[in-house]
Amino acid sequence: MRLQATLTREDLQNLISDLAPVTIRLGHKGKLTLSDPSGLELVADRGPRFVCHAQGSWEVLGVSVPIVLKALAIRLEPSVAIRPEGDALVFKLHVESADIAMVPGVIGERIVELVNVELAEKHAELAWSFRKTLSHVFSLPGSLANLASIGLLATSGSLAVTAEALVFTVAFGTHVGRKSETPPVGQTTTP
Repeated sequence: MRLQATLTREDLQNLISDLAPVTIRLGHKGKLTLSDPSGLELVADRGPRFVCHAQGSWEVLGVSVPIVLKALAIRLEPSVAIRPEGDALVFKLHVESADIAMVPGVIGERIVELVNVELAEKHAELAWSFRKTLSHVFSLPGSLANLASIGLLATSGSLAVTAEALVFTVAFGTHVGRKSETPPVGQTTTP
């Protein structure tokens, strides 16, 4: 059994617009606030990409340095991650490029690399533990003499990204819980 969710480009644009502005901590005292996302496109097999404004600060050699980004190209990298607490649909933030005010391109590229390393170390991601959320055991009524429950268990997930949509599919298994058979009063069972 499978359940499929399709997020169109418009769905993702609305979600990203609702998330902004968002502030991400960088290092011990730094931060980066992303705002005004626009121009969302879906890159096949890679994920949603959009451009936004950003400002903040980053501590360099003990000094807080202001950062102003006129245009920050960001990609959300979707994946299905296998985790001890249950599989998750994960969107990791990845900065593709930045137009940094008054900074030469080579230095700007190095800043982008450092920000991406920091984002990876801080686990700046959106994650949904879908196996935990979608799995459930339903109790059955007592009038069913030998059945106790039916379990719907999310077993795995897969992801496809096209230029039109992000499609997330979850596979399910089932499990039937049975009541232990108890003999009528006065009767015993033999092993």
